[in-house]
Amino acid sequence: MESYTFIIQLVIMYISSSSLRANPLAGENVKKVTQNDLQYVVSIAYRERSPERKNNHLCCGILISPRNVLTIERCLIGKEIQDLVIYIGSSDIRGSREYFPKRWITYNSWIRTSKSGSPPVLSTDIAVVKLNREVVLKNLKPASMFWATYNEFKGNRLTVSGWGQLKDDTRSAYLKKASVHVLDQSECKDITSRLVIGAEKLICTSAIPHVITKPGDFGGPLVDIYRRVIGISYGVLFKELNNPSSATNVHLNVAYYRKFIEYFMKS
Repeated sequence: MESYTFIIQLVIMYISSSSLRANPLAGENVKKVTQNDLQYVVSIAYRERSPERKNNHLCCGILISPRNVLTIERCLIGKEIQDLVIYIGSSDIRGSREYFPKRWITYNSWIRTSKSGSPPVLSTDIAVVKLNREVVLKNLKPASMFWATYNEFKGNRLTVSGWGQLKDDTRSAYLKKASVHVLDQSECKDITSRLVIGAEKLICTSAIPHVITKPGDFGGPLVDIYRRVIGISYGVLFKELNNPSSATNVHLNVAYYRKFIEYFMKS
C-alpha cells in the first residue's frame, strides 16, 4: 500500500503522480499480518505472468463462504476466467493454496436479473467470484459481516489490509495492515459527493501518519476490532494532489449490499 498516487473521478480512473513517493503502509502505523489474523483476505492474481507470485497480484478479495470471494468489479473488468488465480490461506502469498475462478457475477448484473437489492452506487460496484472448489483449510473461516450504519462506527479506529505496492513498485509478499480513523459522514459526503452518485453509501477513512490504500489493496476489507467486515476498499481521493496527508481512503459499506452478500454467503 505504497507509492504512486491515485484519484477517483466520476468514471473511476487513476491519475498517477511520479512526484509523490509516499510510504503509506510502512512505519509505525503499519504491521505485517500474523499468520492467524485476517485469514479470509485473499489475493486475486494473474496466472503465471511472473515466476514470483507476489508480482502477479492484482487486487484483494474476501472469502465469504467456502466457495465465494467478494471483491470489487473493477478488479475483474477486461479479465477472462482463465486469466486469474486466487491465493488463499496464508498472509505470505508464497505459502497460499491455489484456487481458480469458475465464474463471477457483478452486483449490477445481479440486481437486474434478481430484481432485488438497492440501486447501484457506482458504474462499477462489487462482485462475487465463485471458486472451482470449496476452501477446506484448517482454522480458516469465512469472514463475518457487520451490517452497520455510519453512526455505529463513525470515529472508530478500524483496520485496512492488503498486498500493495512497495516503494520500488514491486509487490509485498506479506499481507500488511494499518489502523485508520473513520471520518464523520458529513465530511465523507462533502469529499465524495461531487465525484460519485450515492456518496452516502460510502465510508471514508484517513490516518496520521497517513495510510494510502493502493490498487493492489482494493477489494480488501475494512474491519473492526472483532475482525468483522464493515467495508471494502475501493479507492483514494486527494484534496491536494502532491500531499499524501490529504488522502482519504474510500470504502463501500457492506450494509448497502446486504441482500447480495448474504445470498452468496449462504450459497
